[in-house]
Amino acid sequence: MITALARMGYKLFATEGTAAMIERAGMPVQLTTKRIGRGSPDMLDVILNGTVDGIINTPGQANKDILDGLTIRRAAVERGIPCITSLDTARTVVEAMEKAAAMYSVEPIQHYRQETFGY
Repeated sequence: MITALARMGYKLFATEGTAAMIERAGMPVQLTTKRIGRGSPDMLDVILNGTVDGIINTPGQANKDILDGLTIRRAAVERGIPCITSLDTARTVVEAMEKAAAMYSVEPIQHYRQETFGY
């Protein structure tokens, strides 16, 4: 999924653990801090300044992570930025994005007449 996003030309932003995994896979990533207000840029910064086109934010276990995640998801929704909270959903969306370009083509009207009516 991450490889596909990078291949499609998206610039990746990730928090510490995810960024390390992306770097180990040899892909470029911009590190952001997970903890809001504890470093710059943090995830809220990249949302508020319009840097990102979409967010994948899976809820964490710790109480502080839950509050930060809530703030991140709320900021995304308030700015109309798509926010996905499930890796299964994210994978499906990325697969659809990859296939979208291949699903549509534009042909001259004569082509469609030939296919449909035979003339």
